[in-house]
Amino acid sequence: MTFQKTKSYNLHSVLSSDLKTLQSWVDLWSISFSASKTKVLAISSHVSHHPPLQWANHILSEEDSHKHLGLVFHRSLFWHTHVVSLYHKAITPLNVLRKLRSSVPKYVLLILYRSYILPLLDCGDVIYDYISTADSGRLENVQATAAKLILGCMQTTLHLEILNKLSMSPLHLRRNCHILFAFHKILVGPCPTFLATLTPKLFHDLSNQSLRHIMNVQSLSCQTALFHSSFFLKASRLWNSLPTSVQSLGPNLFRSKVTASICWKSHQVLHLCGVNPRATSWLCMLRLSRSPLKPDYKHYRLCSCALSQTETHILLECDLTRAPRQVISNSIRNILLKEQVFTLPQLNRLSQAAWKRMLLFGHAKLKPLTSRN
Repeated sequence: MTFQKTKSYNLHSVLSSDLKTLQSWVDLWSISFSASKTKVLAISSHVSHHPPLQWANHILSEEDSHKHLGLVFHRSLFWHTHVVSLYHKAITPLNVLRKLRSSVPKYVLLILYRSYILPLLDCGDVIYDYISTADSGRLENVQATAAKLILGCMQTTLHLEILNKLSMSPLHLRRNCHILFAFHKILVGPCPTFLATLTPKLFHDLSNQSLRHIMNVQSLSCQTALFHSSFFLKASRLWNSLPTSVQSLGPNLFRSKVTASICWKSHQVLHLCGVNPRATSWLCMLRLSRSPLKPDYKHYRLCSCALSQTETHILLECDLTRAPRQVISNSIRNILLKEQVFTLPQLNRLSQAAWKRMLLFGHAKLKPLTSRN
């Protein structure tokens, strides 16, 4: 039951009358409700002072927040309480990833993240999109921590760099995509009447003239930051930023085009096919240039051959790894010659930087499976 009124005594009298009517209906149909599970949530920016409500001679307890369909609603209608609850809920599967990172392949960790953690962060994100920068950073840290566990990187690795290599978009970009998907459903598909009345009108519904941006929606004026960040105003701004060719697409094509234009898609995705988790972690750190093999790293030390222990030295120059390095080099040469990527004279003229890049990332002209091997 809901009631909107400025006077608290009106609120108490109306809700008490409704509760009595409901109690009469319950007695008539022999239905029982638990008074201990019934809570009172007074949604207001001010502290409300009203007599307690009663149900079946039991005083109903009043709460500051209430969880409904997975969303924690606070009396002030801010989402900090929900974000904190969501953060603690995501910690449990995150700890599972932390325990499994040294015993399962990296691609399994990525599948577990997408199956158990990412759905928690995406659930209802269209509703709680208006959150503070601190709360948004709290959720982004969950995704960044999971990405570091998947790749086995050090904690000093940049968040955005890891997400780009895994082709994972930041959560605020994912929320923008989901807002556009929901707004497209409201505009194109059948929607409830109360949503249709709140939706801004399209330009082609307001004018018969042939306008340049005929599929844009009407911009609404707002005076508060809260209303400016509400669903329909933010969705209208995102919708008007799309090209007309995308706005007029069907649901499936619209989702793919919006995802391609807003979400990240790395041109050099790290292949997580290694069976040995420790070896794959070292490979990921070398690919990201965030390994301990750096002169500026605090635990940096010399190689066993008394030379500088850098990435180039370990991969291409160290005398202690000459035999396995020669085996890997011959295997790569055979693959490149067989796939006709290079000729033999071209292979002989390759620089150390080119060889290092192929050792870490493969070659763009090779098939993904061949490049991973």
